[in-house]
Amino acid sequence: MEEPENEQPQGFARARPIRVAFLISSHPHTQLIIDAIFAESVSRWGGRYSLICPCVDGYPQPAYLRWLKVFDPDIVYSFTDLADQSLYRLREELGPAYITRHREPSKNPPTAHDFRVELPIKVLSSLSTTLQYARAFPASAPQPLHIVDYLPGQPNDRFVDDNFGSLYGSHGMWPMPSNLADAFRPVALASAEVRANRMAANYNGETVSDPCSLLQFMAANRNTYGLSQLSADATPRIEVRSGSESAFTIVVGDTADDRIAFWNLRSRVAIHIGIGICSLIAPVSLLEQDAFFAALIELLKARNVVWRSSGPPLVELVSTSVSQERLGELQNRFIARDRWNAYRVGRAITLDSIVPSDEVLSYARQLVSGGFLENKPEWKEFSAAERQVKPPQVVPKHLNHIQVESFATTGSWAVDVSLERRESHSRYSNVRHNWHFPRRLPLHGAFLHSYESSHSGREWRWTRANAQGSLVLFAGLNEALPVITIPNDEIAFRRAMQRGNEWPPLHRLSAPITPTGPFAWSQPSDKGRYLMGALRMFGGLQNAGAILLHNYWRSVFEELGGAVGRARREQIKDAIKKKIRAVRTQPSNWDDATWERLTALVTREAYQVRVPQGALSYGELLKRHDPYLVKEEAILRDNKVEDPADWMNRARNSLRAAVQDRCAQRVLFQGYEWRCDTCFATNWNDISSLGPELSCSICGANEKAFVDKPWSFRLNGFLQDALREHGLLAVVWCLIELEKRARDTFFYLGPHNLWKEYPDNEQTRHDHEADLICILDGRVHLCEVKSSAREIALESLVEVARRLRPDVVTLAVMEEMSARLSAKAEELRVAIADPTIEVQLLSMTADDEWNDAYLP
Repeated sequence: MEEPENEQPQGFARARPIRVAFLISSHPHTQLIIDAIFAESVSRWGGRYSLICPCVDGYPQPAYLRWLKVFDPDIVYSFTDLADQSLYRLREELGPAYITRHREPSKNPPTAHDFRVELPIKVLSSLSTTLQYARAFPASAPQPLHIVDYLPGQPNDRFVDDNFGSLYGSHGMWPMPSNLADAFRPVALASAEVRANRMAANYNGETVSDPCSLLQFMAANRNTYGLSQLSADATPRIEVRSGSESAFTIVVGDTADDRIAFWNLRSRVAIHIGIGICSLIAPVSLLEQDAFFAALIELLKARNVVWRSSGPPLVELVSTSVSQERLGELQNRFIARDRWNAYRVGRAITLDSIVPSDEVLSYARQLVSGGFLENKPEWKEFSAAERQVKPPQVVPKHLNHIQVESFATTGSWAVDVSLERRESHSRYSNVRHNWHFPRRLPLHGAFLHSYESSHSGREWRWTRANAQGSLVLFAGLNEALPVITIPNDEIAFRRAMQRGNEWPPLHRLSAPITPTGPFAWSQPSDKGRYLMGALRMFGGLQNAGAILLHNYWRSVFEELGGAVGRARREQIKDAIKKKIRAVRTQPSNWDDATWERLTALVTREAYQVRVPQGALSYGELLKRHDPYLVKEEAILRDNKVEDPADWMNRARNSLRAAVQDRCAQRVLFQGYEWRCDTCFATNWNDISSLGPELSCSICGANEKAFVDKPWSFRLNGFLQDALREHGLLAVVWCLIELEKRARDTFFYLGPHNLWKEYPDNEQTRHDHEADLICILDGRVHLCEVKSSAREIALESLVEVARRLRPDVVTLAVMEEMSARLSAKAEELRVAIADPTIEVQLLSMTADDEWNDAYLP
C-alpha cells in the first residue's frame, strides 16, 4: 500500500529547550572553564541540564559517549582540540546542528573572560520561566520572585555561582530592565563597602552580605531562587533516572571532578523537581565554618523538596575527592544539628561512576516535564500534503500567554518537526510511515539545510536530525518558521550522497566548509530503472511483492519467459548430461557445482537467441491453480472451518479477478495465439486489435475469428526483461523482507550507479553500483542483492560500505541458508573491519513464499 486512502500526510511540531553538551579535557585552567560553563548554562532555558563530558585524546570518554547519544545535543561546544576524525565521528554519532571550538586565550595568564562561552546562536533566557508566575499563579507564593545577583563591584563567590548563579555573572548587565520588575527582583550580594559605592546608590532591592546571609534569606523567603533553578524550570528533558528513592545531594569538595559530578548529577534527578532546590556543592573548608553550617541546615529544613514515600527527607553526602571517613564525620555533625532531615553517606563517586548504566539509558524517557498531568510538550498538527510546507509557530508552554518581546524572551528554542511520508511503503493500509532522518546519511538537508532568522539579530541557523529522526529547527518568539521542501526519495538520497557532509564552520568567523559526500555523482542503473517501471506497473512495492512472490504467479511468469524456472533448469541439466561424453569417461571431474555453472551458461546463451514469447491459455492458468485449491481444501477441512464451500468459491473466483487485474496493469496481454493454416506461422492478436477476420503477420492470409478458442495470455516484454536480466524478483523480495522489520518508517533508493569523481561525460563508466540503500527506522542499510550465492562478489560492496558508512551492510541472497552463504557473510564482516557497521545476512525461508489459493 503506497498511500493510505482518504488521508493526507500531516506534520507535527513541538517546542523544547536547545540542548548543549560541553567537551572538556585536562587543562591548566579547568576551574575557569567550569566557571564559564556554569555561568552560560544557567543563563538559558533548560541549561541546567547541559551535559559536561570529559574527553580523552580529543574525544568523549566511552561511558559519556553513550550518555551523549541519549542526551542528543543540538550544539556541541568544545574546549578541547578536535581532530578531523573526531569531528567526523561526532557528526556521525551525534548529528548536532553545530560543533563549536572555543578560541583559546591569546594572552597569558588568561582571565575568566577569556573562557566565556559564546554559542553560535542566541538561546532563550532562563528568565523567561519567571513570567509564568507573574500571571498564571496569583495565589501562589509572594510575587515577584527573588533572584540571586551581585551588585557591581562585589567579588564573585564560587559557592554562590556554582549553586545559584547570578544575573550579573550570566547576563553581564546591571540593572535588569525595569519592565521585568513584576516578574522578579534581585536579591544581591554586596558587602558594606560595595553598598556604599556610587553604582549601588540607586539600588532599592534586597541585599545580603555573604553566602551565610543568602542561605538564611532563602530559607526565610521561599520564593527566592537562583538562575540555576530557573534554568531547570518548565523544561521538557530526557529523564535518565535509576531507582525510585531520591535524596537531596550534597557534593562535598571543590575539585574540578567534584564540580563536574555535581553538575551532571542534576540531570539524573526526578523530573518533577523542576525549579526546586535539590542539590548543593560546598568545599569542606566552608562546611567547617559554624555560621555557614547553621545557615545551610536552615535552608535544608525549609527548602528540601526531595521527598520520600515514607520517612523524613533524605540528604546524601558524596564526593570524588573527600574520603568516606571524612564524609562520615560530616554526617554525624549534620545528624547532631538537624532532626528534620535524615542523612547518609553515599558511595564514593567518580566521573565514570555517575554515568547512567546502559540499561538505564535504554529506558530513558523522552521529553518529559512537570508533574503527572503535564508530562510532555504538545505536538501541534499541520498539513504536509504539499511539496512545500510551512510549520506553524510553536512556543514553550511557559510562554503561551506572552505576546510582547522583552529581554527575558529573547533568544531561540528548538522545534522538532515530524513529517508523515506521502509515499508510504507500509504493508498496512491504515498505517502511514514517517520520515525518519538517519545520522549516517544526512537526508534532512534536502528538506531544509540552513536559513536566516527573521529576527533583528539575523542569525544563520542550521538544521539537524534528532535521535528520534525528526527535523530540528530553531525559532524565537513571534518568529515564523521557514518553508520546508519535501523532496522525493531519489532527490533526498542523492543529495545526501553528494552533499550530505555540509556543516557550519567550527568558529563563527571562519570560512564556510565546502560540502562533500561519499560519492560525487549517482544516477539510476539499468536495474534501478527497471525496478521503478515495474513498481509503477504493479501499483507499488507491496502490490508487487504480493504478486511476484506468490508461487502461482512466479511459476506463471517463469513459464512465460520471465525466468528459467527450477523445473526447467533441471530439464536442461539432464539434457546436457546426456550429450556430454566426458561425464562417462572422466566422471570424477564433474560435480554438481560444475553442472550448475554450465546450466547457467547455457540458460543465458539460450536467451540471447530470443526464443519467441510463449503464451498460456486461460484453461492452462486454471489447471495451474488446481493444486493450490486442493491444498486449501485440506487446510479448511483440518481446521473445521464453517461453510468451507464459500471459502473455496472465493478462492476459485480469485483467479479470474487476479488475471483481470494483471491485464489491467498491462502485466499480462490478453489475446489469441493461433497458427496460420497457410504458412504455419505462429501469430498473436491482442484483444485491442481483434476483428471479424485475423490476418497472418507473415503471409498475409486471412482467417475468420475463432469462436471456440480460449483466451491466451502473454507476459509484458518489459517485465520479462526485468525478471530475467535485471534481478527484479530478488530486489523486490529484499525490500519486502526489510519492510517487515520496520516499526516507524521504511524507504529506499533503488539500484544506482555511483561515481567517486564527477563524470566527464555520459560515457564515463561508473565506479560502483549499489543495489539498494534503505532507511529502516532511522538506520541506513546498504544492500547487496543476489538471486544465488554463486553471483556474489564482495570487493565493490566493501569499498562502497567504507565510503557510505551505513549502519548495516545487508547481504541478501534469494536462496536457502547454507554454509557457503554464512562463509560469505563472515568474509564480508572481516573485509569491512569496522565494529560500528553491522553485517547482516538475509536468505530465503519457507515463510517468504506465498502459497495460498486466494490469489492477490
